[in-house]
This record gives sequence, structure tokens and C-alpha cells, in this order.
Amino acid sequence: MCPNKLDCQETVPQEQSRRRLEMPVRAMTEQRYRTPSIRDLENVLYLRNNTFSHVDEIVPNLYLGDSTGVSKGIMDDFMLKGLGITHILNAAHGQCGVNVKAGFYADIPICYYGIKAIDDPSFNLSVFFNSTAKFIKEGLESPLGKVLVHCAMGISRSSTLVIAFLMIHRRLSVMDAIKLVVEKRYIRPNNGFLAQLIQLDKQLRHSGV
Repeated sequence: MCPNKLDCQETVPQEQSRRRLEMPVRAMTEQRYRTPSIRDLENVLYLRNNTFSHVDEIVPNLYLGDSTGVSKGIMDDFMLKGLGITHILNAAHGQCGVNVKAGFYADIPICYYGIKAIDDPSFNLSVFFNSTAKFIKEGLESPLGKVLVHCAMGISRSSTLVIAFLMIHRRLSVMDAIKLVVEKRYIRPNNGFLAQLIQLDKQLRHSGV
């Protein structure tokens, strides 16, 4: 028993420290985490000055590139056979993008998935986040699987889908996913896509995934 009641009262700093200790770990993590803004993400993108290349390996067996290698011959001799690509995700499928279809690779054992996306801030690319992330995941988990994700330039649409995959299946935050990609490749997702990735970040944090 305390001889003096006043001596037993917690000071404000002591009470704050006690509450932090009693707080669940997940709650403490969520309290510390701040969802980045578009400006925060742009600062990371603009600080990087990577040299531009046609294809780059982002994580083992996952490649991000442009449409240069899609032309017959270059793709066969160098990218597909040389890199051992088994799965291709075309984020610019259609006549206004990179108009190739699954039959384009009929003579090569390629698993193909194309989505008709346009590089415009108003385009809702997020409706494809889960399906494309699943395609990439299954490709990487297949025997000798190597996945190429591309659009026209390999800068905005395809990079956004790769970032979404890293967030959904590698459990990275949007900031960490972007940092990982820009270490390997020059990318510039448009502001609309960045906003959609921020929203995905919020959803994943809220769901505890």
C-alpha cells in the first residue's frame, strides 16, 4: 500500500509509456505507419535516375520491360529463349497498345495474359490488380517459371501492376514496393495509377494482409 496517494499517481509521460506497452503490436504498427501521399511517391521516383533499358529483372524471375522485345525474332532469339520466359503479361493489349495475342506465341510454350489498359490517369487499372497479381504469382511458382510484364514503354502500366503484385503477394508497402522497383528500372506511373496504389495500400493495411 502506498503511504502517500499522490506518490502513486502516474505522471503524464509514465501513463503514455504504460499505454504504449499495453497496446497490441498490430495497433502500434498501424499507429506508426503513415500512408504516403502522391507527392511522397513522386519524390522517390524523381530522385532515381536509372539508365533506361528494354527489360530488367525486378525480383528473381520477374522481368519488367517495354514492347521492343515483342517483335518477332528479337523476342524469340533473345528474350524468350535467352531469358527463358514462360509467362507474359501484356498491360497494353489491343489495337491501341501492343496488339499481340496468345496465338502470337503459338510456336513457343508461353502462357499469355493481356489486358486492355491505357496510360491515362483516369483509367481504372486497379480492377486488374488481383487478377494480374495472381497470374504473376502462379507463373513464378510454376516449374522453371519466369514472368515478363510489359506494356508499350515498361514505365507506367506494367510497372504499376508489378508494384501491385509486390504489395499483394510479397506484402510490401506501396513505398517499399516502389523503392524496390526503381532500384532496378526507370519507371514513372502516372498520378492516377499512384493514387490507385495508395488506395490498395490502405486496403491491405486495413485487412491486415
